[in-house]
Amino acid sequence: MSAKRAPPRGRPLRVEPSSPYPLGPTWDGAGVNFEEVDDTGAPIVADTFLLLLNAHHEAVPFILPAHRTRVRWELALDTRRWEVSPRGRTFRAGDQYPLEGRSLALLRLRRSRGRS
Repeated sequence: MSAKRAPPRGRPLRVEPSSPYPLGPTWDGAGVNFEEVDDTGAPIVADTFLLLLNAHHEAVPFILPAHRTRVRWELALDTRRWEVSPRGRTFRAGDQYPLEGRSLALLRLRRSRGRS
């Protein structure tokens, strides 16, 4: 998992059996986690997404990951508010994202200015 839950008061996060645990997997569109190819064998490159899941009844702060410098994550969807603007709110790597209880958020890695 790439996103980490912020440990309470600086202590390591403990996972207890049968208790809800927030998750934050990523899907890397550059083929790092998995590789997709077209009919000719050329790699298919797509966007990278981060999905934050919180089954707990209380809000959980997630620390957003960085796998390269100057990473920005753009909010694509948060189930606590369904209105999504064409350009979502952005967050820097290392920022905390406060995910409400029993909700999910989908963030997209924002492409650098030189790429389309």
